[in-house]
Amino acid sequence: MTRRESCHLLDMLAKLRDPRKDKGKRHPLKSILALMVIGLMCGHKGYTSIATWARSQPALAKALSFTHKKTPCASTIHNLLKRLDVVVVEETLTQWVKTVIKSRPDLTRCLDAVAIDGKTMRASQKSGATTSHLLSVVSHELGVTLTQRSVSDKTNEIPISTEILNLKTGEETHKVHYGITSLNPEAASAKCLLALRRGHWSIENKSHWMRDTLLGEDASPVRCGAIPQVMAALRNTALSVFRFAGITRIADKMKYYASKPKLAVNMIK
Repeated sequence: MTRRESCHLLDMLAKLRDPRKDKGKRHPLKSILALMVIGLMCGHKGYTSIATWARSQPALAKALSFTHKKTPCASTIHNLLKRLDVVVVEETLTQWVKTVIKSRPDLTRCLDAVAIDGKTMRASQKSGATTSHLLSVVSHELGVTLTQRSVSDKTNEIPISTEILNLKTGEETHKVHYGITSLNPEAASAKCLLALRRGHWSIENKSHWMRDTLLGEDASPVRCGAIPQVMAALRNTALSVFRFAGITRIADKMKYYASKPKLAVNMIK
């Protein structure tokens, strides 16, 4: 991926406010979050595994602009992730996705149809996490998560879906069981609507299934603070980096980058 195509994910991460006090802070926030994304891209499923692996990757630490020879331990990463403002994290990563798409005209048609669906992080739910159900908006064609919101126990997916749709007219059209479409009657042929309805399952195949099988989301028991939702956002980001690069055999590429992590860094710089 070229620098233009990556749209500076590292620079975007640098915009996040660091919740830590300056005293005793050893590692840059953007470096830690970038390490999490690269670790996920290299096949590691959680921050503990990533922290242990990174200690044996001095070249990777240098490439990600860490200021100390030793990368952060698991407890340091844990304490940071649980304190992050997850809303700001997701907004920042959503802005990165929009920036990439805006910079590449070849991707604008990928927004013609999107799927909206919820996903429960089962192990986190069993562990008592306050946030365990997330609603995602995923491009049918590209398979990139455009945005994500948490769904609390006090509400359901319908009002959250209404909030994140960006309906230009401000009007809502309700279709019982058949879904909601912004297409006018002339464009909404039976063939088109059928294709859109079937395309909805891309959110399961290209996002939810990938997060569970390749990135271990369903088996992850993390539950403290913002960690479950932040980790989900970082998993989405790791998959998006692959998707934007046109990589379809993601499992194979993850194995490849496991032994060449510096090449994965080139994809986000």
